[in-house]
Amino acid sequence: MRANRIRLPTRRDCGCRGPAGSRSRPNRHRCRIARRSAHLRETALKIIQISAADFGGGVETVVRQHHRELSRQGHQTQLLVGRKKGGERNTTVIPLRTGPKGALRTARWIQRNTGLQNLYAPGFRAIEQSFAFEPDVLHFHSLHGADSYAELAVVRRLSRRYPTVVTLHDFWLMTGHCGYPLECPRWLTGCGKCPDLTRYPAIEHDATRWNFARKRKLFKNRDIQLVVPSAWLLNQARRSPILRDCPISVVTNPVDVDTFSPAVQNPDRARFGIGEDETAVMLIANHLNNPYKGMDDGIAALNRVSDTKIKVVIVGNSADEVSKRLKVPSVALPYTTSTTDLAEYYRVADLLLMPSRCETFGLVAAEAMACGTPVIAFDAGALPEVIGDRDTGVVVTSRDTSAMAAEIDALAADRQLRRTMSHAAAERIRRLFHVSGHTRGTADVYERCIQAHACRLLEPGRLDPAPAG
Repeated sequence: MRANRIRLPTRRDCGCRGPAGSRSRPNRHRCRIARRSAHLRETALKIIQISAADFGGGVETVVRQHHRELSRQGHQTQLLVGRKKGGERNTTVIPLRTGPKGALRTARWIQRNTGLQNLYAPGFRAIEQSFAFEPDVLHFHSLHGADSYAELAVVRRLSRRYPTVVTLHDFWLMTGHCGYPLECPRWLTGCGKCPDLTRYPAIEHDATRWNFARKRKLFKNRDIQLVVPSAWLLNQARRSPILRDCPISVVTNPVDVDTFSPAVQNPDRARFGIGEDETAVMLIANHLNNPYKGMDDGIAALNRVSDTKIKVVIVGNSADEVSKRLKVPSVALPYTTSTTDLAEYYRVADLLLMPSRCETFGLVAAEAMACGTPVIAFDAGALPEVIGDRDTGVVVTSRDTSAMAAEIDALAADRQLRRTMSHAAAERIRRLFHVSGHTRGTADVYERCIQAHACRLLEPGRLDPAPAG
């Protein structure tokens, strides 16, 4: 497939002839910038994505899919990660460096004893040495995790040199330390006096106001284009003192609908310990004990169901602990990063229960729906945007566990309704969240980012003086 064609500023667009109406001679150095950028109009892009890891959870799945689709559409791509677990093509681990003797050890000591995050990462400082080519765009994803692999000051420096896009997958860039503030409002006023330092990524001392200020400095000059996966997260970012003035675009997360699709024949439920007369309700998360996933409320709802034919299929780390707290029959399955195995899990379930307290998108819900498994979820974050109306799933308001239990009973008792909802859910995901649409939407952001970056380089004072001659 031919790559998207990019239109960038030309000499006519950039205003390099001086102020409007001016007859001054063009600045030759600035015009060279415009001409150097303009060559991209008829060529594929060179894109380097940077993230904490290549395999893990939903973020890593989104990054890998976009990485593959960019290549399929004809762009040149590289994925740089803080921790590499798989063998994905054109994926490179950022080399571990220690810097000057004792510097890294000292920085880690400061982080532990002050609460400052992502303070010093010598490998990240030398990240350009790992570039396989000169990129047209840098695209950052998770900047936390992987043992503080990234350094915020380096992101700021790189954003001045290269067109830079950052995708928000959580709230970390809007807070003083945590990925999800939940009910805490301090992220709206600068953090400080944090009520819960244990929220991921945890810190031992309260430096949340300093961390907040460092992030605010990163986005001060608005050199970075932001991408969010939902309208809900866009609204939250618009409230953030750190991000509210940045250009932000919504590009929904992709679903691999070739892998996540309805079963062509009845799945072998007996292999998973599910009887043909039982209604299988799935609970799934990489880390089921993650407080953001709301498993306490999910367990409470399941313990209130009246249908005696319910069997809970629990997938994820700590599945055995969840099983012990349920009053209804259950089976525990290990979590897997294999998309083929995940799709098989979804297909054996009749319903997916998603009691999350916050979701910036809800990839698990989208994948289950793509497999034809109806979802019952709380109205947390962006989940209503993914699930849609009553024809394609059920959204329960106010974290009402009794209402969630009633919805489970109603769908368990109505096989025809589940079948109708299954078809509608799968069609919704195919129509709205195909990976090709995600990558086209992101490429549009790249275009705007490259244009904006070229224009900023043409502003007085943004370039070094032109060389003599």
